[in-house]
Amino acid sequence: MSALPIASGLLAQGMQPGAAVAFVIAGPVTTVPAMAAVWGIAHRRVFAVYLGVALGGALVLGLATNALLG
Repeated sequence: MSALPIASGLLAQGMQPGAAVAFVIAGPVTTVPAMAAVWGIAHRRVFAVYLGVALGGALVLGLATNALLG
């Protein structure tokens, strides 16, 4: 997984831990191949829920991480 070394490098340069968590969670979900795969097998509403839950979850977990570590 290429997101972990990137997030590690960004953390070393001063990125907030919560932003790194959100990056690691939301990155794989929002890639074009992943979105195309879900779009191809699901209806628009399911696709919207997929993106909403993934991005909302990344945001909530990022904020929680900053609250706990920050």
